[in-house]
Amino acid sequence: MRRILPALMLVLTTCGSEAPQPQEKARLDVPVPSGPPVVQQVQASAPPTSGSATPPRWEAAATGAATALRLVGAGGGLLMSLACRRNPTRFVVEVPSFVPLGNEERFSFDLGAEHALLIARPTGQKRGVTAEGTAPTKGVLDEAETVSAVYGSQRTGPVPAPPEKLREMLAGACAQPS
Repeated sequence: MRRILPALMLVLTTCGSEAPQPQEKARLDVPVPSGPPVVQQVQASAPPTSGSATPPRWEAAATGAATALRLVGAGGGLLMSLACRRNPTRFVVEVPSFVPLGNEERFSFDLGAEHALLIARPTGQKRGVTAEGTAPTKGVLDEAETVSAVYGSQRTGPVPAPPEKLREMLAGACAQPS
């Protein structure tokens, strides 16, 4: 037994010193990404259809129930709308190009450097998302140079904010008591 134990130790240490060489595995040539993933962006301006690109423009629309500013593209299609609805007063943003995302309710609306979290309400159609929340203050509206909206990985903007007179009209409608 005394002779077997040292011999066994010698065999075990010799066997453990040589690690088996890994076999070469078949290598797949997988492309390496050039950077971080990019979110899907839905641009607010429609692609130009003619030689000269017409920038989107803001228009005002007012009814007894709401005051709205509409961002209209070169072809006349609605790109985004901002509205203050009455009874009860609430701020509403609509982006027709956004695709509804099941249970997603978070909708971020940015006026310049100010961010507001709104609650998204899919329109029930294949495209279009409407979100509601607290109206921005007149000061925030006055200082905004750009407007953008984010829903899930979809983004529209930033686009130039509405002209000053239209921002004042929207701020006045949002400030009216219900």
